Amino acid sequence: MKKIIYSLTIFSLVLSMTPALAAFDYDPKIIIKKHDELNTATPTSETAPATATVVAKPVKYTRRSVVAQGVLKEIKAMTAPTELVVTVNSITPKKNKKWVGAYPAKATDLTVKVDAKTKVVRKYNGKSDLTELTAGDKVQVTGKTNEDGTVTATLVKDDSISNTLRVYAGKIESLDVTNSTFVLPQGKTKVTVKIDTKTKLIVPDMATPTFVDLQVGDKVHVRGIINAKTKYLTASLVRVSPDMPVKEVKPAAPVVTAPATPEESIAYIGTAQSKTDKSFVMKSGDKTYTVNVGLNTHVYQDVTLMSLIVLKSGDTVRVHGALSGDTITATEVDIIPYVPGINY
Repeated sequence: MKKIIYSLTIFSLVLSMTPALAAFDYDPKIIIKKHDELNTATPTSETAPATATVVAKPVKYTRRSVVAQGVLKEIKAMTAPTELVVTVNSITPKKNKKWVGAYPAKATDLTVKVDAKTKVVRKYNGKSDLTELTAGDKVQVTGKTNEDGTVTATLVKDDSISNTLRVYAGKIESLDVTNSTFVLPQGKTKVTVKIDTKTKLIVPDMATPTFVDLQVGDKVHVRGIINAKTKYLTASLVRVSPDMPVKEVKPAAPVVTAPATPEESIAYIGTAQSKTDKSFVMKSGDKTYTVNVGLNTHVYQDVTLMSLIVLKSGDTVRVHGALSGDTITATEVDIIPYVPGINY
């Protein structure tokens, strides 16, 4: 009896809830479909497990020390800071495959940055500056690479410029009174000789000669520092010589071969080997000469009239005289002073 009453109570309760369920438009098939969609849906970013992202560490650029040799193509300005453009002929060291970033390459134009710390020198490391550089010069650049492919130079060496102690002889071709210079032909080239307040000028029969006492056609002996590129010589000595044929004098080599006759006087240069009271032995190139010095021979040391007694073995000498065989009868002997480090 109790079971029947309990069942009737449950049945009545269900009947009373039917309108409410109908209000919700209940459909068991929809419920099942929604359940399946939830089970098959792709997880959202909020629910999906996080994936680790690996970020590559950037490679730091390393500046490299380099030496680039080439031809100067362009100078942006004659004062620092400025830039040079050099067509590269060789680069040291060559680029390693592991190195990143731009690097100078052969047969390309390299931009060289020059600042106040950059040193500029000539061929023999003598001090120079940007004003002496010209397009076409052979240069050597030492510095460090930059990330943009340029090089910041610590040293720029111009192998086309050198100042050297030289001795010349010849005939004055022209005079420039305004600039105190004259032109001295030397074979196929011409040397411009500058006379300043430090130049010792010797003219026969004149106590204190000046530049205006020089004349076109004078045969002169010239000593000084010459710029090999510009052929501009700043003279320490200019001496007008007696009337005798002269030619350019080149160190460590005879100026000419022996004259055809003993009477022809010409200039020679060499190194003194040994001496007596009236002669000395001079080696010039691969030849050896005996130089006779008589009462009429003038011996000069630098610009001072001396005697043969001051000549020492190893001295560089320039001799004017007549050659007969291997013997020179000297009319003039110049003892050229040695100046250490004169090439620069």
